[in-house]
Amino acid sequence: MIRKLRGAAALLSMLVAGGAAAQSFPDRPIRLIVPYAAGGITDQVARQLTDIAAKKLGQPIVVDNRPGVNGTMGATQLVGQPADGYLLSMAPIGVFRVPHMQKTRFDPRKDFTYISMIAGYSSAVGVNADSPYKTLKDLVNAAKAPGANISYGTSGTYSSHHLAMVMLGKNTGAQWTHVPFKGDSEAITSMLGHNTQVTTVANSMVPFVQTNKIRILATFGEKRSADYPDAPTAKELGFPVVQASPFGIIAPVGVPQPVVQKLDEAFKSALDDPKFKAFASQVGLNINYRNSADYTAYAKRAFEEERETMAVAGAAAKD
Repeated sequence: MIRKLRGAAALLSMLVAGGAAAQSFPDRPIRLIVPYAAGGITDQVARQLTDIAAKKLGQPIVVDNRPGVNGTMGATQLVGQPADGYLLSMAPIGVFRVPHMQKTRFDPRKDFTYISMIAGYSSAVGVNADSPYKTLKDLVNAAKAPGANISYGTSGTYSSHHLAMVMLGKNTGAQWTHVPFKGDSEAITSMLGHNTQVTTVANSMVPFVQTNKIRILATFGEKRSADYPDAPTAKELGFPVVQASPFGIIAPVGVPQPVVQKLDEAFKSALDDPKFKAFASQVGLNINYRNSADYTAYAKRAFEEERETMAVAGAAAKD
């Protein structure tokens, strides 16, 4: 009996302490891992978002760039860390995709607390303004010709951008060489320097389209992108390839609900801020907010959907 009472007292003490910690949250800086290189569109989004959210939280949010492994470095870093809300990561679609390709330290179904879904990108195929390819059909036909030597850059192997081109190639018989980079900015720089002929990334090409340095041949969304309204979708052109790339913010599993709520409210407030909306419009970001509960439900679906996508793409999948 005494042992049971002591156990109950210890549990009550932990709950009280946890509640007090949640009530005072945050009382020190928060770190947000951005799993892409500095300077890219996702990095810019993170810095704009955290700058506004930090003001609501009353503590700075420090951006920590950790590029590589198809955007899953942040997810890997969260495993086994304290679930106190002071360590967060942006989570791209790769968090649900990579576990179907290789062994990972994390399982997205059980290792994370899903804070907020933020926004999404739709992949776009871009070429230099002086490129001989005027349409997606031109590019596909050139890549089907004997001796074709066309290379395209993306933000990483098995990113949505890479899979879109893989599936387009499978659908048409086109052959091209994939060159993965650590982020959108590197892929774009390579093409602008004529080291690669094509770039397939997301909204990062908007400024270069506006200055007539890049021409968009097509996008891979269900419908035309507001970023590139004059560019048809691949689907419109008769190529049944659709790829989306949403991302959100996650934390280690077990973050107390009051802390989750504070973080979620701060990021939602940032998304609603006129300054952020103006920025999103400028860079072509598609805001797609979901609260913690809806994001958690989405994560479960996304994991299974990505299993199917990888199977269709012919990638090695694992149970």
